[in-house]
Amino acid sequence: MTTENNEKRTGRIKHIDIRLTEAEYSMVKHKASECGMTLSDYGRRLLQDHRPHKRLSDTEVEALNALSDARADLIRIQNVLRNKPDEVKRQYFKDYRYMQAWIEAVDGLITRWGQIRDNINQK
Repeated sequence: MTTENNEKRTGRIKHIDIRLTEAEYSMVKHKASECGMTLSDYGRRLLQDHRPHKRLSDTEVEALNALSDARADLIRIQNVLRNKPDEVKRQYFKDYRYMQAWIEAVDGLITRWGQIRDNINQK
């Protein structure tokens, strides 16, 4: 046994017995697994008034990455446009009012997508 294992075992010598139905046990075990935790770690976190969060699924991670990539693309476009004189922007868009509306919409999307990304990452 390694020193690390000895420290873990000697540090945690008290235990709590909790009786659960089969359904409750399965549910708790599943939730711990979703959070990437052992039952003991999950229970400890809950008992210490923490709220363990479910890990993102592979599909959710892909969606978050796609959202981040799309946001980065919009920021790059915004930066290119920001450095162009208004006359060049008008040539790109043909209509000044459309250009202004587009730029405002992109600003809103960048901000909102950043908020969504940050919210997901905090969970």
